[in-house]
Amino acid sequence: MKKSTFLIIVLICLQVTVNAQNPQWINYTNGDNINALEEEDGYIWAGTQGGFVKIDIVTGNQTFYNKANSGLSLNDINALAIDVDGTKWIGTWSGGLVMWDETDWLTY
Repeated sequence: MKKSTFLIIVLICLQVTVNAQNPQWINYTNGDNINALEEEDGYIWAGTQGGFVKIDIVTGNQTFYNKANSGLSLNDINALAIDVDGTKWIGTWSGGLVMWDETDWLTY
């Protein structure tokens, strides 16, 4: 009886461990502090310590941009501005000013 109970407990633990594993990696940036906000045509752009985030106001879908997946020179964003052409001007802590027209990235 003790062996069967032990075996059942081990099997349950193995099942929980197997189900808890997530085969897909998701990269989240550090958004603890929002340093800048901009609004553009139904989207909110938030500059954070971990990059910047595009948030769809209607659906809530988020797209994260950081040094690893974009042309940002640094993840710590301190300022955001969007000009009349939709070009994003991104001020970083010490990585310069980044211009992004949603096609090309340029760091000044």
